[in-house]
Amino acid sequence: MFKLINLKRIILNASIVVFSLNSLGVIACAPKPDSHAEVRFFPKPMFDGDLAVDIDTGKVKAKVWISGGGKLEKYEIIEITPKQLPIAPIKKSLSKARFDMLNGYPVSGQILEIEFEIVRKIKTDLELPEIETNIDK
Repeated sequence: MFKLINLKRIILNASIVVFSLNSLGVIACAPKPDSHAEVRFFPKPMFDGDLAVDIDTGKVKAKVWISGGGKLEKYEIIEITPKQLPIAPIKKSLSKARFDMLNGYPVSGQILEIEFEIVRKIKTDLELPEIETNIDK
């Protein structure tokens, strides 16, 4: 009787170990859950004051690669609306953008559309007087 109880325990323990190892293998082979990024911070692009656009908002559509920490690693601009906007200020804002990540996994090739306010730099013709300095004293 004692040997039968010990044999049942050994079989039960062995089956638990096999099941656990099998489960770990399934988890290791499981695909990563889908990741997704949402814009947390997108600085306003600053355009020249003489920009010939009559609207106050723009939009950039871009394919993005983002680290699990929410930092943009790479991007491809697909479309800018309105088309007359210069690309350099938008690229500068994209490079400083930060993102909230779903599941904390990196994102590869997600298409994002980001709306932004069109802000124009104010040009000033400010003349500053020369200041004499005599450092040799």
